[in-house]
Amino acid sequence: MRIVFFLFTIVLFSLTGCGVSSDLDGSAKMTNEVIAKEQNIISIEATYIGLMDPHSIEVIIDHKPIAIQINEEQFPLFEQLKTNEQIYIEYYYNDETTQNILTKVEIIND
Repeated sequence: MRIVFFLFTIVLFSLTGCGVSSDLDGSAKMTNEVIAKEQNIISIEATYIGLMDPHSIEVIIDHKPIAIQINEEQFPLFEQLKTNEQIYIEYYYNDETTQNILTKVEIIND
């Protein structure tokens, strides 16, 4: 009787899966845009300092340096910017990764 119960329990757990929801394309990953909708978007002017690495920039906001994660599509834009250029950015703080994630950037022309 114990063996039947044990096998039943194993089969039950294997059929329930791990409870991960999927997008329509079957992907379990959430895009930055989906995550951003769930977070509070911060819209602000900033002073661009430079690239920290291929995945992040440093900006000054309210006299404080802040690191913000960028994606591959945004990288070429920041390669061309000069230090101390004024930019308008939108970003959010991702609670899971404890990082600021850039969603939008515009160069402010004086």
